[in-house]
Amino acid sequence: MHLDEAASRPLDERGVAAVEQMSSLRDSEGNRVVVRFDVRNIEAENLLRDHSTTLVSNIVADQQTAIRSSLEEGLLGAITRPGRRSTS
Repeated sequence: MHLDEAASRPLDERGVAAVEQMSSLRDSEGNRVVVRFDVRNIEAENLLRDHSTTLVSNIVADQQTAIRSSLEEGLLGAITRPGRRSTS
């Protein structure tokens, strides 16, 4: 079972129980109206998945920039002050 299924199951079960307790609904022509309950929102799930993927990619890019900057500073420091070692 996937985590999202485990998280949504209690909501789904409650929704089904609520609908089962409702009396039978009929439209103006006497046809039975069927009510279904679904807690999933596929469009929202896709949007969140794509957005979180973009955020992770941006974090990686930011980390690469920070590492590059730190290495450049360290190398420039070694060039301008030869023979000194950092204790950090």
